[in-house]
Amino acid sequence: MRAFEKIAFLSVLVALLAVPASAMAQGPRWRGPQGWGPGGAYGRLYDPAKAEKLAGQVLEVRKVTPMRGMSYGVAIVVRTATDRVAVHLGPAWFVENQEIRIAKGDSVEVDGSRVAIAGKPVVLAASVRKGDSVLQLRDAAGIPVWAGWRRGR
Repeated sequence: MRAFEKIAFLSVLVALLAVPASAMAQGPRWRGPQGWGPGGAYGRLYDPAKAEKLAGQVLEVRKVTPMRGMSYGVAIVVRTATDRVAVHLGPAWFVENQEIRIAKGDSVEVDGSRVAIAGKPVVLAASVRKGDSVLQLRDAAGIPVWAGWRRGR
């Protein structure tokens, strides 16, 4: 290989290596809480002053997108002694990675705040108790536990 060809080869090799390196230098692209953060429109709905307790049987577990632009979350429908209540647990990426699993037919106790989303009543859960296990979703101030990592920074 002649000197000119070696220089051309090395130039192309360096250029190819430089592109991925510059892309990696930017780091992963974080899309944020996708609407589930405590400061967003959905997160601000939770009102600790309106906290209530309800108990009943889970009729359904489903995916929900509470507001436009949000990633999907997990909700349960609970039959209480007096009615059926939709209970939003949190973003799917958080809820689906917890040890406690809530399933159809489970008896649960929910602590949460009743709100209206698109004109329909919904309880935003702070915690869900199933037997001796508790799925903790919000602290006493209503801050979602999935947002807790940001408070330490």
